Amino acid sequence: MIGLINIGGAAVLAFGCWTVPAGAWGNALYAAGILLAGFLLAVFGSGILVAWVMGRIVEENGLELNGLKNGGRLIGRLERALIFLLLMIGQPGGIGFLVAAKSVLRFEEAKKQPLAEYVLIGTLLSFSLAIAVSALAIWVACRLSSP
Repeated sequence: MIGLINIGGAAVLAFGCWTVPAGAWGNALYAAGILLAGFLLAVFGSGILVAWVMGRIVEENGLELNGLKNGGRLIGRLERALIFLLLMIGQPGGIGFLVAAKSVLRFEEAKKQPLAEYVLIGTLLSFSLAIAVSALAIWVACRLSSP
């Protein structure tokens, strides 16, 4: 976790999100706290909402999920963390590559699987929440730390 904080702080400083004038370390610390909170909310908080929505879909449609136990949860967390980091370093185009990679990996499986719509809904909801929460946290942190 400390490594992610260090990487995040270095990325923000390196990509010009803020400049810290002398004596303004308080604002920088608040901004770092907002980034950490945004990261946690994007990765874990969004996952709670995605799990709730997808659970309702499974329940309402009587779907039977066969696969790695908690595999979707772990994949979702990793994807949302990567989305946060891509936005933080100013590379939102990388999200497109993430979508493409996931599509290629799931293409053959999706043709055979009756749960293709389930996977698409979960992915789009997860990505949308991660992008919205991440962008908001980064925007607030940058505004707070600007002189």
